[in-house]
Amino acid sequence: MTLFFDCALISIYAPLIGFLTTYFLRSHKNVACFVSNFFMGCALLSSFLLAFHFESAYSVYSFNLFDWIYIGRFSIKWDIRLDILSLIMILVINVISFLVHIYSIEYMKHDENQGKFLAQLSFFTMTMLVLVSSSNLVQLFFGWEGVGLASFLLIGFWSYKDSANLASIKAFVMNRIGDAGFIIALALIYDRFRIFDFSSLQTLLTFSHLQVSSLHNYTDINIVCVGIIIAVMAKSVQIGLHTWLSDAMEGPTPVSALLHAATMVTAGVFLLIRLNYLFIDASGIQTFLTWLGMLTSIFAGLIATRQNDIKKIIAFSTCSQLGLMVSACGLGAYQTALYHLVIHAFFKALLFLSAGSVIHSMSGDQDIRNMGGLWKKIPYTHAMMLIGVLSIIGTPFITSGYYSKEELLKAFYLSKHSYLFFAFFLSIALTTIYNVRMLYSVFYGESRTFGKVAAHIHEPSLFMIVPMMILAFLSLVLGKATHSFFTTGSLWGYSISYFKEQSHSKIFVYALLSKILVAIVIGSYVYLSKNPNLFESMKKHSMVLKLKNILENQFYVDKLYQTIFIKPLVNLSFWFANHCDKSIDWWGPELTTRISEGLGHKNSKLETRKIGAYLCGLLVVFCMLVLSYFLLMNNFTSKG
Repeated sequence: MTLFFDCALISIYAPLIGFLTTYFLRSHKNVACFVSNFFMGCALLSSFLLAFHFESAYSVYSFNLFDWIYIGRFSIKWDIRLDILSLIMILVINVISFLVHIYSIEYMKHDENQGKFLAQLSFFTMTMLVLVSSSNLVQLFFGWEGVGLASFLLIGFWSYKDSANLASIKAFVMNRIGDAGFIIALALIYDRFRIFDFSSLQTLLTFSHLQVSSLHNYTDINIVCVGIIIAVMAKSVQIGLHTWLSDAMEGPTPVSALLHAATMVTAGVFLLIRLNYLFIDASGIQTFLTWLGMLTSIFAGLIATRQNDIKKIIAFSTCSQLGLMVSACGLGAYQTALYHLVIHAFFKALLFLSAGSVIHSMSGDQDIRNMGGLWKKIPYTHAMMLIGVLSIIGTPFITSGYYSKEELLKAFYLSKHSYLFFAFFLSIALTTIYNVRMLYSVFYGESRTFGKVAAHIHEPSLFMIVPMMILAFLSLVLGKATHSFFTTGSLWGYSISYFKEQSHSKIFVYALLSKILVAIVIGSYVYLSKNPNLFESMKKHSMVLKLKNILENQFYVDKLYQTIFIKPLVNLSFWFANHCDKSIDWWGPELTTRISEGLGHKNSKLETRKIGAYLCGLLVVFCMLVLSYFLLMNNFTSKG
């Protein structure tokens, strides 16, 4: 058990030591690179040892590190909770973070603040590890806020760019809306149950659901669920609170890979899975969650079809895939959501790192309209991105994405929402469209790169290629290797209370139809690309132009928020500045100043500059004081 505890401690807190050490050594780039990667390697190795010594899916370990908050009878401990859910997340986070750290050695080598960047990357990793290993809601909230702080620092890492500063502030502010929902949920949970511990809360609510339904007030539970959903909407970029995601692409590409694959945006889905027992009896909330996720998936997919920034295309694909995970959680298929979260983490990291390689070779240009024909010049990067695209669209049997999407297909087919199944097909079609468009525009067709940029195009070093190759390998084999593990309810122990079993009847036909749909979409895109006249005539149609403007402006959500919230608040602040502030100044500091000046002026008239007058006044005051003293003493004596 000592070895097990040591492995748990190192796998979670080694990045913290790496962060502190790297930050103090940040001016020495080579040393900082070695130190940060060394501690991430220690965390990765320890997490593998942890998995090897993990006894069974029913095992739940809790290690108390110290008493964190202690007020009277109320206490919160800082623990490490290890169950099958947290173990899987620790493995995913450490694998991807280690590969991103290695990748950053080459990608950020020309940045003078590389040491600082790697330190913040380690801090980002540590906060997410704290979040997934928490034993109670307050500790999880601490990690939740830490992830938000780390993302703020990394999105705005290139602080000399105004766009990066604004993007980091936007992400920070939007996530505070989610935090408000989380805090409301925390307050209600404590008010109702007086506990924050996951094990106690799960036992209480599961027992209540099975035997004593009157134990808790379902209205309170529904409000708690709404608060949790608001938190998830902000963190996992669901429709309405998604607007910060595309702007977050202002940060360095390794940040985007880590943020979209293993940290930050996956935190919301993890929270839903961890607190699945809260939603058992909240059927209306579950229905809302289901459609929220599916609408987000289609909404983000539509926007992605008209983006030209390679990183923004992949960012909106993240938003779309997260929508599918949230929708699966709404159906109670938490194990399917987690399965897709894990598979998505690897192919999404691969897509971002491949995009980073393209941007690196293009001297920083991210516009896919300036690319084309790159497969001949950067064949390794082309192969890596091809595998990532094939995985995200769910190419049958050869990619991991196929297996997780097949499970999603089963979940939506077996749901009571008939339209949901067809909405999933639309999401699949959109995913295929924007990914094939991106791949074709970057690597195929005629080259649109000229001059010095064209001459500079080259493959990156092994520090960037090797992490991509490892992710590509996992994107091909992990789905098949872990399929039985994620689809067998008996393997999940106590981590997921409400396990939705999947039936295989009639699924094969629909799975086949989904692949035929993907093939039709790809064939149509290739055909239109080979017939530019037909393609151009379609693009000039009035309805197509209107739709194009709507999608390029992301359904005008940002402009809507500017009109409804930002401009009225700015106008209100100006009104307060021009009216209330002036009134406060007049009745406050200015009035005090005038009174002081007036009294000073009156007092100044008493200055006659005659010594005799001053002595006479002093004598009068002295006599009055003596007289008052004798009168008081006489009064006390008579009473005695």
